[in-house]
Amino acid sequence: MAQYFSELALVSGDPFLQFTPSLVACAAIALARYCLEYEHAWPATLAAITGHAYDDLLECVKCLHTVHAKAENSTQKAAYNKYKQNVWNNVSIVEPKTFT
Repeated sequence: MAQYFSELALVSGDPFLQFTPSLVACAAIALARYCLEYEHAWPATLAAITGHAYDDLLECVKCLHTVHAKAENSTQKAAYNKYKQNVWNNVSIVEPKTFT
């Protein structure tokens, strides 16, 4: 799912151009963990390993969430169609969770 979010960011361009690639990758992991209902979207161990605190990721996570919510109806459907296949565990059809 994090890979799907990363591909959505790539095809979306702006607003993701303002973030470093490592921050987008971390935000994609955090959002995937949130969508899959892990206990912590961004635990202290990931923050320590990556050097990115959750607060650093929040703006990018919100942008990814917005793109995820609009992906099915987007004009750029390549990533959505790719990741709705069984080989990718149908991750693109996972409904976006309410994000606050």
